[in-house]
Amino acid sequence: MRNKCLFLIMLLCVPGWAALPLHIPPNGLIPTRPVAKTVACAVISAQGARCSTLTVNPNRGLWNVCLGRGNSECTIAINKRTAEISWAGGPAEVVSTEKVAIEIAIAIWTPIYGKKFIEAELPIVAKRLDDVWLVGGTIEDPHVRDGVTAIKIRASNGEVLGMAPFR
Repeated sequence: MRNKCLFLIMLLCVPGWAALPLHIPPNGLIPTRPVAKTVACAVISAQGARCSTLTVNPNRGLWNVCLGRGNSECTIAINKRTAEISWAGGPAEVVSTEKVAIEIAIAIWTPIYGKKFIEAELPIVAKRLDDVWLVGGTIEDPHVRDGVTAIKIRASNGEVLGMAPFR
């Protein structure tokens, strides 16, 4: 089996990766309650909170995430279109670790590309540059144009700044 070329090597070597375009599906990047719950769980788990009592409710263009059983504890809002996360009283950075960035990327990609496609790009890798996480899969051959899925996520608020399948 050939060695895999990591996405981050491609990021540094291939012109145009820094200017990753943003392709937003018609239903947004966070189209369903399960996707919103996965994103919220990744974010709150990094802060030591449990996901067992997490509830997600739609509210116009947002998903309201409640950490407890009552609506009085709905302190997180996730933008359905851009994945931007607002957390009242939360940390300064909602995407604080590589693990959180990868979990958010996989949650966003799965309804768009399918689980089988994501599994074909394992391992998923992430690298932080300033306030932006660059997350992508791997490919077998760096010269193949059928490339890799990539996403740029702002560390401070989880907003997706760029995403492309690179196919």
